[in-house]
Amino acid sequence: MPLEDDRDRQESGPDPSGPGVIVSSAAETHGFGQLVASRDLGDPLKTALGYWGAAVGSWAVLYVMALVFSSTGWLKGSPLEILLAGVVFVLAFGGLAGFVAGIKTIVRGRQAWYVYENGFVARTGSRAWSFPWQEAVSLKPAGETASAARAGIHEVPVAGAGAPVPLYALTGPGGRRLLVHGRVTDGRDVFVEELIAALQRFGKPVG
Repeated sequence: MPLEDDRDRQESGPDPSGPGVIVSSAAETHGFGQLVASRDLGDPLKTALGYWGAAVGSWAVLYVMALVFSSTGWLKGSPLEILLAGVVFVLAFGGLAGFVAGIKTIVRGRQAWYVYENGFVARTGSRAWSFPWQEAVSLKPAGETASAARAGIHEVPVAGAGAPVPLYALTGPGGRRLLVHGRVTDGRDVFVEELIAALQRFGKPVG
């Protein structure tokens, strides 16, 4: 029998130093045992501020360009005017995309995943989804994002925010699927290694 989506367990705020009440409560209730490994994507507010900073920067450049070109008429009627229009579009659209991405990051909330001895807990914002390893379906590579920044990861050891981030598709009860972010440090991804080990211990396909 699949474990419930622990939507009724609300938490007033994230606890950066540990799993937090919502995750610990789900794990204890379902008898998942000891915490083996965890991955937290970091403070969503910091990530959102980064998006908004990029948006403001794009719009600021756009504003300065508008002042300069409107007062001087530079490049007007020139073949380069088409190129300028393209730059304007990219800045305008990029600023809007950054603004929207920041809002989506805040709305989504903190994302984190926890590998326990006998089960898995995924947290998004103030909600958690938990299931025992017996009811997991599979784990498969799912490509990678263009960069850690685009993955919504604020803290990325060693590789930096511009490095590609591997993704893994973990399928749970009922075919529900979530993407887990990889993070390689000193040539290893300990969290993913522990996730794979737990699944293999219960005979679940990984690959």
